[in-house]
Amino acid sequence: MKTIFTFLIIALITISISCKSDNDQTNKQQDTISTTSQVDTTTSQPTTLGKEYTSLFICPNHCKDSGGDEFGICPVCGMEYIENPDYQ
Repeated sequence: MKTIFTFLIIALITISISCKSDNDQTNKQQDTISTTSQVDTTTSQPTTLGKEYTSLFICPNHCKDSGGDEFGICPVCGMEYIENPDYQ
């Protein structure tokens, strides 16, 4: 009788430990999902856009401090400027 009782206690402890591990893993997965959702909703562009995004003519690579109101060549990468479709 003592052996059965001991076996039952060990089984209950094992089950409770394994359930706790599953809950921890589920919580980590939910945290990962919510973090991924937050990342997906943000934009990759900086909040304060420089002239490489706001000028009439911009570098296709958006090199820092490139772009201007006249057609030209990017001083950083050497590519020709293109007309900015988002120019306002």
